[in-house]
Amino acid sequence: MKESICVFLWCLSGAFVSVALSGCDKNAGRDQLRSAELLAPCERKADETPLVSGAECGYLTVPLTREQPDNTIELYIKRWPAISAAPEADPLFVIAGGPGQSATDIADMLAGSFYELRKKRDIVFVDQRGTGQSSPLHCELSESNQLLGHSAAATEESIAQYRKCANTLADRAPHYTTTAAVDDLEAVRQALGYSRINVWGGSYGTRVILAYLAHYPQSLRAVVMDGLAPVQLAMPYNIGAEANRALQRVADQCLALPACAERYGDSVAAAEQAASRLRAAPVTLSIDHPLTGLATPLLLDDSKLAGLVRFSLYDRLASRLLPAALSAAAQEDYRLVASLITRISDSAHSPNLALGMHMTILCNEDAGVSPRPSSADFLGVDLAAPVARICEFWPKADIAPEFYQPVQSDVPALLLSGERDPITPPRWAGEVAEGLSNATVLSAAGAHHGVTQVGCSARVIAEFIAETHVGDNTAACLKNIKPLSPYLSAPEQEQGGEAL
Repeated sequence: MKESICVFLWCLSGAFVSVALSGCDKNAGRDQLRSAELLAPCERKADETPLVSGAECGYLTVPLTREQPDNTIELYIKRWPAISAAPEADPLFVIAGGPGQSATDIADMLAGSFYELRKKRDIVFVDQRGTGQSSPLHCELSESNQLLGHSAAATEESIAQYRKCANTLADRAPHYTTTAAVDDLEAVRQALGYSRINVWGGSYGTRVILAYLAHYPQSLRAVVMDGLAPVQLAMPYNIGAEANRALQRVADQCLALPACAERYGDSVAAAEQAASRLRAAPVTLSIDHPLTGLATPLLLDDSKLAGLVRFSLYDRLASRLLPAALSAAAQEDYRLVASLITRISDSAHSPNLALGMHMTILCNEDAGVSPRPSSADFLGVDLAAPVARICEFWPKADIAPEFYQPVQSDVPALLLSGERDPITPPRWAGEVAEGLSNATVLSAAGAHHGVTQVGCSARVIAEFIAETHVGDNTAACLKNIKPLSPYLSAPEQEQGGEAL
């Protein structure tokens, strides 16, 4: 069984965090002054037109640890002020996933989804410590090893690079946990002068929200969690089983459509056939580099194919192409595979993770889940094994036992899931909801990893934040988010899914 390193998108204490802001005091009447001292108009390039006008940016200084208050780091914050001249008092905070993704990096991507909310509420993006511009934990890996995971030939080289990175980050990484991130968010809330906040988080960001619910419930008015990734998910050990389940759904949809079944057959069987051949005899593809556009050689073996298929399952459009791409690959035609690699490797689809932060979470929080689930291979590739090897030497952090306890809360919570999600499917929302007495759990049959930007979801979220509940008529619109039909030539398109 082969091994491959992939990026695992999936995306607690009441410790006091001191805030270093000159001129600030605890007088609630000075909230506007405190905010003005912290944030200023965001800098931008001369030829750059901001997607949202009036954005404000700034840094908040917080201690690296409460035991070392003089050793500080800075958190980067971006705020979109509410359009209304008389906004609601409770803003929406945004937490990114990854783990290791920057919230400010994805801000523009979410502009449309949060437009209705921004009419009456500030939207605040906070780069979690270790990400973006908040004292990031970066690991430099060769570019060829970052295109959709590693080929098997690159695994040893990458592990060696991670070892060097671990040595560089040894003093810092143990302090970049979810627990510390939650304390930071509470510090930002206080610094900006908000009495209570609403929070949206996707994927790993939902884990941060759960920790916030556990330790600062008085600060939260309502929360939206998209793609539930509680610590019990235990990345990367569940990754193979979840990817297998998602690929089977793609295969079943194709087999249920006569034209698709006749042309492409069983997508799982095709993927396994292609992987087996590439395991025995890797091939070199020429792809258009996503940044330069130049033809670039790329080694394709079973590990790289497994990464490609898995990442394609995150995306509605890429999943639509999988039956055609896998059928062709099984016949040694890799042109569609090359196209998918180019598309998903494009910067617009790249998570741009801080890999040191990513590994810090996986190797300390997920690795501590007990009992740890047994990893299943995906297309004959063990996706968890290389990460387990990295975790043997990655800097260790202290994770409190209570971090692993299911969260209990009565704060209004909206839990969203895509039924085709290859890593955080609806069953995880169901498990989390057992401890949330005021939870609304909704899923979309045609959504993959992330529901917020699909169909009517923005309207559902806006209503929930405004009313702390969702009406039946509004929630029903999620039923219209159906799976996209597998790609066929235009005359052969069959019903059974949502067309482009």
